[in-house]
Amino acid sequence: MKTRYFRDRFGHQASTVVQLDSRRSLLISTSQWPDGVLSTTATVRTLRAGKYTLAVSTGGLGDFYKKVAVSSPGRVTADLVKAQHDSCVERLPELHSEIAAHYNAQTAKDVHCVAGH
Repeated sequence: MKTRYFRDRFGHQASTVVQLDSRRSLLISTSQWPDGVLSTTATVRTLRAGKYTLAVSTGGLGDFYKKVAVSSPGRVTADLVKAQHDSCVERLPELHSEIAAHYNAQTAKDVHCVAGH
């Protein structure tokens, strides 16, 4: 697990990368949106053709994505970003369970499609 806290032209941010297996990694990122909302998301990226990508799909067949926390502070500071990010990273066991359930459901759909075809 690797965590970075940084500031760029978009403001204070944080990111944590957790390698899940040889093909998937979990990215937890915290940043301020243009509307002032501070958002933390968890996204599983899958290694495809040598690059980590996010497959977006309706019907639950894409990669895992979840908005873990949202707040509307008056002012986004480095300490606030760190606190929100760290509290979401502490939820890794819960996220691991949700990720496993997400991909297990996809496997079940694949098996159902093959059996029903």
